[in-house]
Amino acid sequence: MVDQQDIEDNLTNVKYIVRRSENPHPMTLIAIVVITLMVICYIYKTFLKPNISGIWQEDNGSKYTITHNKWDDSLSVDGAFYGVIRGNLVAYYVRNKLFMGIWLNDTIEWTDGSRWVNTRGY
Repeated sequence: MVDQQDIEDNLTNVKYIVRRSENPHPMTLIAIVVITLMVICYIYKTFLKPNISGIWQEDNGSKYTITHNKWDDSLSVDGAFYGVIRGNLVAYYVRNKLFMGIWLNDTIEWTDGSRWVNTRGY
């Protein structure tokens, strides 16, 4: 027969098992979410984000080398002129003049009417 002490021990054991199977500590959940978001951001910026780097040729035959830093979306044109890229908008400065264009399908259409075509990407 089962005595009162066995029932209390069994009840204590069940309470212990139930307590262990409860939700984890909130800080553990926060850490898991933050680490997951950081991994997703790293994978996107490293592997999935489009890269504008390469050699671009203008309509008149001039060639430009664009280097794109995907982490802060900055770019340099021929290592001398610096700009930014936001989505499909490309903007860079040559001395005090701002050049802006739209980047679609390996072509940059500039607001002054010229066009650059990507001849070789990195």
